[in-house]
Amino acid sequence: MVMFLQSEKVMTESNCSCSLGPLLGNGSSSQTGGAVFPQDSFSNALTKNIVAMLVWLMLSIINSSMVHTFLRHSFFYENPRYIMFIIMVINDALQLTLVTALYVVSYIFRKIHASVCCLLVMTAVFSTRSTPLILAGMAVERYASICFPLHYSQMCTVPRTLVLVGVISVLSALPPVTDLLITLVQEPPTFFHTSIFCDQSLLFRHRSIYYKNCVFDGTYLSFVVLALIYTYCKIVLTARAASTGLVLVKRARNTVLLHMAQVGSAQIQMFGIITSMIRKHVFWF
Repeated sequence: MVMFLQSEKVMTESNCSCSLGPLLGNGSSSQTGGAVFPQDSFSNALTKNIVAMLVWLMLSIINSSMVHTFLRHSFFYENPRYIMFIIMVINDALQLTLVTALYVVSYIFRKIHASVCCLLVMTAVFSTRSTPLILAGMAVERYASICFPLHYSQMCTVPRTLVLVGVISVLSALPPVTDLLITLVQEPPTFFHTSIFCDQSLLFRHRSIYYKNCVFDGTYLSFVVLALIYTYCKIVLTARAASTGLVLVKRARNTVLLHMAQVGSAQIQMFGIITSMIRKHVFWF
């Protein structure tokens, strides 16, 4: 559902057809960056926003129940597997909330304050880029538990898990922070006091940001995919050689397969975003 909302938002923003003109008293078209874009009808826009809010509410209830269960049982605090899992749940909940907020805001308001848009976009980008790295960390934890069972308690401890979460947070924060720094250097100081259509390509519009993000996304997603493939192959080889505990090994193998499918979905989403950005840059040239 999160991927659906994000892809819907990217498609809507790339076409710039997400302003709720009838609600704001505008005409049948709006202008963003000097171009004219069509708008959805009132009933169509209202339906999309209601569906988005209902999906957000349903998934938020599920995520909140899992967080509540984690906080009630101290056993979960001592297991790196559950710590990584709850970090993933919280990250997905944050990502879902921000994507839904951006989606609804882009319909209700044609333009918002650039500083507010910057905060929303940077946090959304941070949570989106954290997802593949968290999945890779969970796969490595499964690899250690299956391939090094005797040393697992020394390799995967709670302090090391928290350090890994910190490293993931730093790596995920680097792209949006560098985007902001480049924008602060390239744009005039009054830029963040203006009102803009809240889109990442319109907020961080310098071409060097586009090329930097393409290199970063290709590099870090490649490392994530290689880590998942390596851990899956090692778990499969361990499963073939093991004479006992086959059920546990199969579960770990299926878990890594699930992570690979999730990362594949993230790559498809990232490919769609990059394709949309390429189309915009080709149009600019």
